[in-house]
Amino acid sequence: MPLINLVARFLYPYGSIRRVLAGPAKGLRFRVAPGMGFSYAFGRDHRIAFDFLTKRLTPSQNVYDVGANQGQFSLIFGKLLGVHYVTALEPLQANFDTLRFNLELNQMAGIQTLCKAAGSKTETRTFSFASHLLTMGTFTDCAVKLGQDTTRTEVECVTLDELIRTGSPAPDMIKIDVEGAAGQVLAGAQELLDRHRPSLFVELHLSPRQNQEYSAIEGLIRNHGYKVAMLDGMPFEASRPEGEYQSWCTPPEILKKVV
Repeated sequence: MPLINLVARFLYPYGSIRRVLAGPAKGLRFRVAPGMGFSYAFGRDHRIAFDFLTKRLTPSQNVYDVGANQGQFSLIFGKLLGVHYVTALEPLQANFDTLRFNLELNQMAGIQTLCKAAGSKTETRTFSFASHLLTMGTFTDCAVKLGQDTTRTEVECVTLDELIRTGSPAPDMIKIDVEGAAGQVLAGAQELLDRHRPSLFVELHLSPRQNQEYSAIEGLIRNHGYKVAMLDGMPFEASRPEGEYQSWCTPPEILKKVV
């Protein structure tokens, strides 16, 4: 194990409570866990995404955090917008429990949380995850980074359209980071996309094994008229190697310049 990792584990042992020291989440507290530790505390984890979104969100906007994991984004959304404007979905029970703990630790228990996955229909689906790193979980048939030797469980799914129909506030922005399953999320949000026109922050996971998320963004452009800007400054259509890429998708009527 590299020395920096040994130092991080010594200063940030799993299960300990630490305070964020830099970045948009500065001052918030969290329970250290795999995927949320030293880098999060020093404002390095997801820093480009955090800085990008904090410039574009304003108070009283409703935000959905799809793939909320342990609250990395939800905590910042709650701090920036207020707890009554945030809805967080996380289907894996271990992550959900940590998410709830971190929200309560920061007096953000008012954030609406659902221990469900956003999918293409209301159903139960097989979900794969790495037990040593819970940030990689996704639907088994959408997995990009996980192999066959991962843990599997069944999770409940709900569509974003169904959430709106049953009383959840329509989002002004949706953050989607679901490790290869963004196409499933968008498939269950067709009415929402047409009627409410939210902006979307989507992390794309591209792999030779499958590029369902890339195809989903193509459908967003073709079927809903959205414009897509990549945070790396390259055109969306550009050939890309395997990896993770962040996109900002907006209907043209509210398109904002990416800086």
